[in-house]
Amino acid sequence: IKNIIHKINNAFAQTVTIQIFGLDGKAIVKAFYSIEAGITQLPFNLKTLNAGMYTVKVQGESTTETISLLIV
Repeated sequence: IKNIIHKINNAFAQTVTIQIFGLDGKAIVKAFYSIEAGITQLPFNLKTLNAGMYTVKVQGESTTETISLLIV
């Protein structure tokens, strides 16, 4: 898999930060997206990540989500 899409349902337009962390807790990827109110699809490009376990954090003014990601 080279890309995944995460759907987020937000109450209003805002900027969200997406960070991907390795098992050591260090941020590997950091990106910013301006999103509209409602359901938005956020793409993640995984081409630069090696096989392993990661944590994806999506944070905005009205939302915070943490997702575990396994790349095999």
